[in-house]
This record gives sequence, C-alpha cells and structure tokens, in this order.
Amino acid sequence: MVACGFTLTAWAPLYTNVQMTLSLYLSHHLHVSLTQLNISLIVECFTRADICIVVDSSGSIRDANPPDNRFDNWNLILQFVTGIISAFPISEQDTRIGLITFSNNAIFPIPLNKYYREADLKKAVMNVNYIGGTTNTAEGLELTRMSCFNPANGDRPDVQNIAIVITDGIPTVRESDTRPEANKLKQVANVLAIGITENAEKSLLKDISSAPQVENSNFFSAPDFTSLQTILNTLITETCDGEISTSPPIAGNTTVVYIDTGGQGLCHLSYFYILTILLVCAPHLANKNLTLQAQR
Repeated sequence: MVACGFTLTAWAPLYTNVQMTLSLYLSHHLHVSLTQLNISLIVECFTRADICIVVDSSGSIRDANPPDNRFDNWNLILQFVTGIISAFPISEQDTRIGLITFSNNAIFPIPLNKYYREADLKKAVMNVNYIGGTTNTAEGLELTRMSCFNPANGDRPDVQNIAIVITDGIPTVRESDTRPEANKLKQVANVLAIGITENAEKSLLKDISSAPQVENSNFFSAPDFTSLQTILNTLITETCDGEISTSPPIAGNTTVVYIDTGGQGLCHLSYFYILTILLVCAPHLANKNLTLQAQR
C-alpha cells in the first residue's frame, strides 16, 4: 500500500504513545479509525544487536494444523521470524540474526555470521526444515548460549545479545534442566520468551525470560499460531533498545522526517506526527488511503 511517500522515524518509547494518540485524534476529530484510513503503524529498529531466535520445532506444532490445511503452523512461525528480521537493519556492522531450532535435540542452522543481507536471511529462515518429535527446550537454550552467542559464530563482544525463545508447549525432555539453562543464558543475553496456545505455561515463560519478567514486556502469549503477528510490534518495541545503528536503512525514494524530541514529552512528540499527516497527507486522507511507517 503506497500513499504519502514519507517515513516518520521514532525511537524506542514512541510506538505505543504514537499509536494511542493517532487513534484518539482520528476518532475524535476526523471520525475515522486507523483501519478505515488504511494507516499501518510499523515499528522499525535502528539498534545494533546480535539476536538469536530459538524456535520450537516439536511434533505439536504441526499436530495442531487445521484439518483443512488452510495454513501451516510451522510456516506461520517462520513468517513471524521474518517479521522480526524486517524490523532490524541487517548487516555485518549493524544487527546480526541467528536461528536455532529444537525438538528431540537442538540444531543450529543459521549462525550470526552466515547472512548479512536481509533477503538472504529471510530466504534461509523460510527454508529451515520442520523436525517434529519431543520438546527439548533445555538443549535449545544451552546451544544458544554455547554456540549462537559464540565469537566463532559471529557474536560480537561490544554489541548487546538478545535471545527470543518461541515455543508452543512445555518441555518433555530434560525438563528439570530448562530453568537452570535459562538462567545461564540470561547471564549472556537479554531473553524474551513467546508462548503459543494455552499449552505454553506462563509461569515457565516468565522464568525463561529476563528481568523484570513482566508479561508483554519480557514474555508474551499468543492464543494460537494465527495470532503471532498481533504481538510483533510490541515484541520489537521491547527488543529495540541499545546502541543506535549509524546507518539506518532507507529504501527507494522515501522522504524521511526525523523528529528530535528536544526534551519534549512523548505526548508533544505524538502531535508532530499528527501535524505531519495533516500537512503532507491531506489528499490521501481524503481518499482514505494512507500508510504511515514509524521507524526507530
């Protein structure tokens, strides 16, 4: 969806505030919603980080596929991972992303130093094989700590480490090792945990995650596989923190509007977004066809 042809950039704390303020303003003053105007508020991150995504590939993933096969749960998980990739500036100098899968055992198909182009990384993720079998979460966490966050595989000592664990259930192998391995991983990385379906116990997700272990901040729950995308922006907002990349990716002929808070409150800043929409996008508002990207 192409409309105004500009990108609004926002830093870490801005996404939720901007979304709320825009929704309230459009509702009260224009009597329309973000959806009616086709406004898509997208979080993008300029943070430098080494991110290891740890994905459950046990049998329960595809066991829960719908009988009519209208979608595939494994494919939905991989699409979610590519959504995470899209939010970061992928390059050797900026953000590196690796992937580990686990079922009976853990596998390390994508090291941090294997792909430095977003398109190549996404293609590799979508080609990661589904395994099936049991749920050896402990080995997935252990392999993440020992191999993914390892200088030999691209981990950098001067860049923050982030681990994102995605699972749809409870461990069925080395169950007693899960929490100890999570604690070891938290010594070298900021860990976020995502549970899919009610089978993923919130108490375990909380224990796997880093402090302060708050739901929708350090650990997340999706009621089913089709709902994963609904937590993506919140996840990115919580993940995107740290050193800012010196070369944020700007595509095509986009006109970028950089806004410096100058010490102003977030509420003040949100109204700069509204003003920009009204000034630049008036024709598109009239046509109800506007895309807004909030980058940070």
